[in-house]
Amino acid sequence: MRNNPTPARRDCSALIKGGLLAVICSASSLAHADWASTQGVQHFCSGVGLESRDAMASAGAANAKIMLTAGKEGGYLSDVQLTVSGGTLPQPASWQSTGPICLLKLPAGRYQVDADYEGERRTGTLNVPPVQSSNPPSLMLNFPAE
Repeated sequence: MRNNPTPARRDCSALIKGGLLAVICSASSLAHADWASTQGVQHFCSGVGLESRDAMASAGAANAKIMLTAGKEGGYLSDVQLTVSGGTLPQPASWQSTGPICLLKLPAGRYQVDADYEGERRTGTLNVPPVQSSNPPSLMLNFPAE
């Protein structure tokens, strides 16, 4: 029995054997990007594992990236409060990261990024060009090790 698969699950198949139904999917088929929108900023935060990388690859074009790290070794950090302001945004956009890498879709302009984690704040700037680049601007914000 095989149903017409959805694009996000195109590598899934069903197998019936001995009265039991098993659904088999490759890990990459389950990975998909769920962009969120906050005050006009589209953002997608993810991890660094294989499934997360597949989800980021399926996310489509982003025109800016934020990486969140901790300590001298640059360990990955999530659950950071991010606020993006400036550019053409009528008001700041703020959300909690769900992974150490956040992809953004922003109108062209200069933006300030504030990141808050356990009482520490890091601030940086993203300059988003008017033309999409194959190497979008990125900002790395590093916090003290836990």
